[in-house]
Amino acid sequence: MSDSDTAQTTTEAVAPRQTMLGQPEGPADHAAAGPAETGQPQASTDETVPPGDEAATPTAENYADFTLPTGIEIDPHSLTEAKQLFAADGLSQERAQSYVDLYANKLKEAVEAPYKLWAETQHDWQQAVKTDREIGGAKLAGNLAVAAKAVDRFGGDALRQALNVSGAGNHPDVIRAFIRIGKAISEDALVLGRGVAQDIRSRADRLYPNDPLKPRD
Repeated sequence: MSDSDTAQTTTEAVAPRQTMLGQPEGPADHAAAGPAETGQPQASTDETVPPGDEAATPTAENYADFTLPTGIEIDPHSLTEAKQLFAADGLSQERAQSYVDLYANKLKEAVEAPYKLWAETQHDWQQAVKTDREIGGAKLAGNLAVAAKAVDRFGGDALRQALNVSGAGNHPDVIRAFIRIGKAISEDALVLGRGVAQDIRSRADRLYPNDPLKPRD
């Protein structure tokens, strides 16, 4: 088949639907696509056409629809070209199907390969986070809660969705960065609170230096 063949896949989800910093997403609803039914007559199952038997020579129109793996479609134009080649070589329906099987299975592997690699990468990142000495282990749940506060404050739902879609929400360094941001936010709030209280007391001392209710040294 030509290099211009196109394929569509309904590969079931191979990656997490959420990241460690993201919210769950609903499962994708993918409908498996199968071959179209044309109702064309079956061609002879003979391996080749006997020499000189012109009436038995198959044509592209004689081939029935080929069986394809679940989730794989080949565009009709490419299938028509393939049938013409099969007919020119005098291939039976069974023999032609074997060539289609070989091509379709290789195509399916090529389409699924990047999704499988992505899923494996996500799994490796999550395991690295769980075993990290700084942020993982028994501290993981609390650290993720701190990181979530940073995500909420600086990005909200839009940032969380980006972390989910890209998978970056599982990367150890991304999670580590948000944990540190979350802790910095908490520390700043505590310092600000102490500073305000001290400022209020100092102003009161200046306004009422002889306050009789003020404790004496």
